[in-house]
Amino acid sequence: MNRYAPQSHNSVRTGWCGDGTRIQEVLDRVVAQGVPGAVAVVWDVRWGMHSFTSGSADVSTGRPPTVEDRFRIGSITKMFLATVVLQLAEEGKLSLDDKLSHWLPDIVRDADAITLRQILQHTAGIADFVTHLQHDNESRFHEHAPGDLVKLVADKPLSNDPAHPHSYSNTGYVLAGLLIERVTGREWRTEVHDRLIAPLGLYATSMPLRQTGIAGPHLSGYHPDVVPEGSRSDVTELSPTMADAAGEIISDAQDLITFARALFGGQLLQAGHLAQMTETVPSTEPMDAYGLGLVRSDLACGASVWGHGGKIPGFSAWLSANAEATCVVAAATNQIPADTTSFYRDLLDAVFSPVTCGVPGRDDGCHGTARHPKES
Repeated sequence: MNRYAPQSHNSVRTGWCGDGTRIQEVLDRVVAQGVPGAVAVVWDVRWGMHSFTSGSADVSTGRPPTVEDRFRIGSITKMFLATVVLQLAEEGKLSLDDKLSHWLPDIVRDADAITLRQILQHTAGIADFVTHLQHDNESRFHEHAPGDLVKLVADKPLSNDPAHPHSYSNTGYVLAGLLIERVTGREWRTEVHDRLIAPLGLYATSMPLRQTGIAGPHLSGYHPDVVPEGSRSDVTELSPTMADAAGEIISDAQDLITFARALFGGQLLQAGHLAQMTETVPSTEPMDAYGLGLVRSDLACGASVWGHGGKIPGFSAWLSANAEATCVVAAATNQIPADTTSFYRDLLDAVFSPVTCGVPGRDDGCHGTARHPKES
């Protein structure tokens, strides 16, 4: 059986009973608060795709966003990396309980005390290289080798706190990229492409490496300026090496939905390893809990959805699905909102907790998943 065979769903493009009005209000509100543009695409197993946009994809032209617009997905990249590492575990090429020092000896301090599982779950206590990068406008074009990013924090002590083990670190996923290369003999971009992007037909998804621009139709990314008040700089072009395996990927909303459907639909991982992805530890805002490259977001109605968010200069993005993969949302803004947490929580509640639509026999309750994951 082809693990990548597309799911068979009979769907139409009309009649979705989610709260579309509320979704549009969420997008309009974030634009009114200063973000140039926002896009959200919802896929539902019964009703197909529905898209929502607000504002401008490019402030110089005023062109509105479209579902075909590509954007930098930031840390949603971690979902792709974790999936590949778990596939390698399924194939017996590594164990999640292997010590980092087994594969990458002496790369960071105390590598013999860190497991691969801890890297994927951000419980290793490794310092985050992002806090050691320069963040001025000119520095965004500086090229970094993965090893150089790791060296920024390689000698820092681990910040292990038994009471609060989760410590989000982009460094861990740069290490995951180096791990994939060590295990397979091929760089992580090649493995992600051959295992995920090509088989799933993610034609708008790319790993630009040193390409500073975004090919094809795309959102232009912006950063607000301190002076003059209300102005912004176009930061669409940058060196993706600042993020590497922790956040380099470019995609669009439709490709992200395809990826999430495949992952949660069991096409990419066997049930046991997919279940391990949802074994979580408590984490800090905007996440409620973190698994292996997966964020658990708890809805206002009491259920939960799974995915990841991402931020990189000029862009924020979010991808979430219920565990049954019957409803998925992908969204992006072309400037990081002042309150990213509120924006995405409001959006997820609007998508997965719609108000009653008045359709006889329709369950209009919460469309997330009951909270029953294992937390360590």
